[in-house]
Amino acid sequence: MAHSSRYHIYIAISLDGYVARDNGDVDWLFTDQDYGYEDFYRSIDTLIMGRHTYDQVLTFGAYPYEGKETYVLTTSRQGRDDYVTYVPDMASLSAKLGDKERQVWIVGGAQIIGRMLEEGWVDELRLFIHPMLLGGGIPLFPQHHTMRTYHLLGTYSYSSGLVELHYSRS
Repeated sequence: MAHSSRYHIYIAISLDGYVARDNGDVDWLFTDQDYGYEDFYRSIDTLIMGRHTYDQVLTFGAYPYEGKETYVLTTSRQGRDDYVTYVPDMASLSAKLGDKERQVWIVGGAQIIGRMLEEGWVDELRLFIHPMLLGGGIPLFPQHHTMRTYHLLGTYSYSSGLVELHYSRS
């Protein structure tokens, strides 16, 4: 896809590559510090997520992405609600995004991230690796995907043992 926007993945994963438990629970995530989230969030103007991720976000209490243009990829809902615009497929999403230059966060889940990687939409990955093995759950990367090369922009290790890896597509 040719676009002037930048598409970002900013996500926590376990050492064994999972983004959530099988039931979608993320109770294992560190919440002891910011880990650069506020600066990243301020740099983003548009969000994309799947319906399961959106449904989970709605259980968190107050909607955390107020004021950000948000699209949910789903075939089970249409139109808009108080927070998001629903789109049924990648072609519809591309049409909605248009040519406007954006900083887009692909929030999740793993299916949407996998699809975006497969389609070549992902420009940057920031992976926050938590120092634990979950032993199972929802993997970040699909088993079958096209090879893509990213270049390391930087690493950062935190006192909690969490390590950030920041990659960019050339």
